[in-house]
Amino acid sequence: MHIELLKKSGIGIRIQASAEQMVHLKQHLSYQKPIELNAEERKIIILCHLLNVHEPMKLFTLSHELHVTMPTISSDLDEIEKTLIKHDLKLIRRRGYGVQIKGSEFNKRQYLGILITTHVDESLLINEEHRINANGVMEVHLLSFIDRSLFQILERILWSLRDKLPQSLSQQKYTQLILNICLGISRFKKNFPITTISKEIHAEANIHQEVTRQQDEYSYSQLTSELLQTIPMELPRDEIIYFQGIIEFAYQQQDDPLNQLELASIIIELTQWVNRHVEEPLAEDPTLTDGLLRHMIPAIERIKKKIPIRNPMLYQIKKEFGYLFQIVQNGIAKLLPQLIIPDEEVGYITVHYGAALERLKQLPKKARAVLVCTSGIGSSKLLNVRIAQEFPQIELLGHYTWYEAARLPHSDYDFIISTVDLPIDNKQYIRLSPLITDDEIVKLNSFLKHLEKKQISSTSITEKTNSIERLQQLQQLTNASIAIIEQFQVIAFEGTYDQHVTVLQLLPQLLQKLYDEGVINEINSIVEKLYTREEQGSIVIPDSQLALLHTRSRSINAPIVVLYRFQQPVLLNEADSTTVEHTLLMLAPLELDKSSLEILSEVSAMLLIDEMITCLQNGNPNEIQSFISSHLEKFIKQKFEWRD
Repeated sequence: MHIELLKKSGIGIRIQASAEQMVHLKQHLSYQKPIELNAEERKIIILCHLLNVHEPMKLFTLSHELHVTMPTISSDLDEIEKTLIKHDLKLIRRRGYGVQIKGSEFNKRQYLGILITTHVDESLLINEEHRINANGVMEVHLLSFIDRSLFQILERILWSLRDKLPQSLSQQKYTQLILNICLGISRFKKNFPITTISKEIHAEANIHQEVTRQQDEYSYSQLTSELLQTIPMELPRDEIIYFQGIIEFAYQQQDDPLNQLELASIIIELTQWVNRHVEEPLAEDPTLTDGLLRHMIPAIERIKKKIPIRNPMLYQIKKEFGYLFQIVQNGIAKLLPQLIIPDEEVGYITVHYGAALERLKQLPKKARAVLVCTSGIGSSKLLNVRIAQEFPQIELLGHYTWYEAARLPHSDYDFIISTVDLPIDNKQYIRLSPLITDDEIVKLNSFLKHLEKKQISSTSITEKTNSIERLQQLQQLTNASIAIIEQFQVIAFEGTYDQHVTVLQLLPQLLQKLYDEGVINEINSIVEKLYTREEQGSIVIPDSQLALLHTRSRSINAPIVVLYRFQQPVLLNEADSTTVEHTLLMLAPLELDKSSLEILSEVSAMLLIDEMITCLQNGNPNEIQSFISSHLEKFIKQKFEWRD
């Protein structure tokens, strides 16, 4: 720019430049380089623009907004068009007309809800400070569809009405319901109303209202009315039916109270039977009956329907709890003579009693903590493992949702451990990362030293989670574990490659077998996602020859874990000289149930265990499956005993 910076002793410094040069300098300093977005972020922002306007948009406008070429926008629209079809929406593209998304407002709201849930961290919804400081351009665009103050108001109303409803919601459904209502109201305010409601939805709403009138219960229409009273405008009938529909959908659950009570009675008798043989006060364990009930309701149903029960951990259970297994088996035969209970199911029940016996041996801890984690692969499990390792004096009372923890009586716990900022007084909790860094260990030690000693009630915190929902969760966790274990593969890669090839470059060949088996529908998009993930940070497990690659995509049909072994060390990427001999690949669909995510998270957490790394590098497929089975067994035991 030919501008000089003059410095003179005793006077200071000044810029030597003409007026024109100063103008150019100011323009240069004020110029902000456009934020570089990856393909996925770019497509989400395009969708946000198209779903937020009534008229078609020109390609030039999108190109200018995103600082990319029109051919790039056109390519992104090709991908978007394929995605929209799956959600019953259509992308209209015509020369001279522009680009527009066509479809029912119902489908648009459904799709927006999926986008927000998939791409926005839950803490940005529940914590105002986090939302204000949201840096991601994609997140900012998605959050623009949600009224934060309305979210808080609706959450308080829904919480105040919880005792009137027949069942509670999981954290995921609770947050999702509030989000969907906020989203619908925001769309209506922007003149995107629901214009057509199907006859089926009308009929369902009328039938449900008639049933609730006959039963004289607090109906979903009443809940809808109370929630929508916060809206300072009159909503048309179709909108009210829409909101009642999403509320009913969130609460849909089936239950058979009679069967549950009968089974609870049998479980109590079985516990007394086991108690007489082991001479331990198992009946005093407040969590045992609930844990068994949650497990046995779906198990008995499967047995009645003659659906096979698989238990890949049966060998380990018989080996560790042989004597207890026989006691439980004899008790079940005595109390349920009309059913043939297979060894696999006896094994699962034995685990509950074995864990209860272990709990009786534990000494009381010095500090009681509640754990709060929002959605995130492996976060709660990693944190739980690390706390148990580093701070044995901390007793984890349970894993609670952010809205439950915010309302727990202070006398029921000493402090809260959270992976995110919470909408409560920061003196009530400490925020830690899932892996707990060295600095955080010091921080937590200091926190514990300054923690006031107080008398904590010996009674457990009252659980308000719906028991049937938790029973279903246990069944889902078991099924997800079995699916992962049975689908696990060890593949010796026999393709040819030179010393300069990288693992990332080999991905198309590595994925080919999974494509042939129908596990994935498309290779290139998954390769792109794995490349993007690798760019975010190291994926090599420290002090090993093992790399971890994982991603989620709509091109993946089912969760799977595959271990690839190479004949010789392979470069991880072109940026450094790191080599690996093994690659653990974890793939999952973009839309995946919570239980499968938890199991994949737990498998990820196992990589913290030295024995797991050794087993992956040196073990045969059966040994690896056995190791994973054993730890998933412990995970399921701990999850339900720890929470209960």
